[in-house]
Amino acid sequence: MAEKQGKVTIYDVAALAGVSVSSVSRVLHGVPNVRADVRQQVEKAIEELDYVPNRTAQMLKTRRAYMLVHIVADVTLPFYITLHRRLRQEAEKRGYQMILFDADKDGPRVKRYIQQNADRVDGLICSARSVHEKLLEAFNHCGLPVVFTHDCAQDLFDACYPDPRQGAQLCMDHLLSLGHRRIAFVGSEEKDKMNCARLKTYRKVLADAGIETEDALIWREGEQMNAGYRAGMYLAGLENPPTAIYTSGDLIAAGVIQAMHDLKWDVPGEMSVTGENDLAIARDLSPALTTVTDPADAICTTVIDYLLDRVEGRYNGPPRITEKDGRELIVRGSTAKKE
Repeated sequence: MAEKQGKVTIYDVAALAGVSVSSVSRVLHGVPNVRADVRQQVEKAIEELDYVPNRTAQMLKTRRAYMLVHIVADVTLPFYITLHRRLRQEAEKRGYQMILFDADKDGPRVKRYIQQNADRVDGLICSARSVHEKLLEAFNHCGLPVVFTHDCAQDLFDACYPDPRQGAQLCMDHLLSLGHRRIAFVGSEEKDKMNCARLKTYRKVLADAGIETEDALIWREGEQMNAGYRAGMYLAGLENPPTAIYTSGDLIAAGVIQAMHDLKWDVPGEMSVTGENDLAIARDLSPALTTVTDPADAICTTVIDYLLDRVEGRYNGPPRITEKDGRELIVRGSTAKKE
């Protein structure tokens, strides 16, 4: 690390990077039209000098707090923590800090938080599978830009999320290719719109294969491991159980696999299981989980782009709704050919 007496300034960063002060400023503020090589030089100089921007001066000049809030429905779910980390990293690249707020599925609590802190932050990111109308109203009246990372059936705010149909298609095609015909669906509750899209795709894939959907093979309860565990126990107890289970999330799949282990059922010998999201738990399970990746990096970049476009005044148009594809099937040990 370079040695320097006194406080490091933006002029020191510019000198070390060999660029103008205005170029450093554009990098710090996340301006998109900066050449990649210039951005790289500036970021390297910032790291070497351990430069910390003068937030007070920036706030006085721009009237912004350089603070964003990420509201998640339930902080105990690993998916939300992984998403938050990536969003935070992307925000920090643009010179913003990010606070994680655990809604704990309590809409009034979120509403109070927004009302108390609207003048201290620049924008909100909401990650939840469903949002009550009253909370949408609170978002709409808080005066802050808002971006969603899920499809919550709203058309008031920008949103970017993975295509749920693609994930279901990949998993179902994989299970059918292994010879499975009795395939169960396990997902979260009915108010989850993305889960509804998965279920619709599940039905369609079966119909295209000439297989009739059986209501007894559909379980919709929640996104936690305990919901998956109950689903596994239920499906294994059927008079004619499935030979494979497609789940809408890795955490649910983990619960299903635990149920199979407790029942002394072999996975994948007697039951193949798939998940979605490729969380760390998918690789730690025994057997490791066959699952579908999320285009998480692309989603987080777009979400931050959308939010800062509005925060920094580059866009003030109608809501932008983007579904990201590019999902990939990761085949591991939890699926096998039907014997």
